[in-house]
Amino acid sequence: KRSGRPRGGSWGKSARLVVTGAEGHRLHEEIIQAGGYVKHGQLEQLGVAALKDALAFPAGDPVDQATASKLLTLHPNLVPGLDRALRSRSTDRASSLRDTIEVRLREEQERSKAVMLELQRHIEDVLTVEKQLSFDDPQDQYRLDREHLRHRLTTIPQTIEQESANLARRFREPEARMFPIAVEYLFPAALVGK
Repeated sequence: KRSGRPRGGSWGKSARLVVTGAEGHRLHEEIIQAGGYVKHGQLEQLGVAALKDALAFPAGDPVDQATASKLLTLHPNLVPGLDRALRSRSTDRASSLRDTIEVRLREEQERSKAVMLELQRHIEDVLTVEKQLSFDDPQDQYRLDREHLRHRLTTIPQTIEQESANLARRFREPEARMFPIAVEYLFPAALVGK
């Protein structure tokens, strides 16, 4: 039971929306809500902003037993409308996330490339400095270390390409999955017990 608006009874359903890539990696996750007002035993779907406003009213006491019984008898008739509203919200939200996921892919590819280019600069800096040998540092080890660094330097461009391709594969074919969580009944205090 809630005080203030909404004037009529409203119902909301929440679900967990998970977007995964082609290999099953989770790319995005959030809680979504959908719902509407009950008019003449049917659900009239609310938009996202209107539902958010309806859910923003402070909760009051639980409904009385008579109202709870009425809700239980009305619920089966409203389930199809609630499910449609939630599927529609899920589809809309997943569609709007496609651009966000594309941006995230490009950002991760750029971050990966920046790390590898930083490694490349560091190796180049190390190779330009001649080391003074000490008694504990045999010449052969120094030469082997430098050869290894030169070889690693030649593999960096390929590593950048491989990592970019791996990220693209992980983000490929995003698919939204919805896991319903709860149904919430919202009735103003004036309607309770009628």
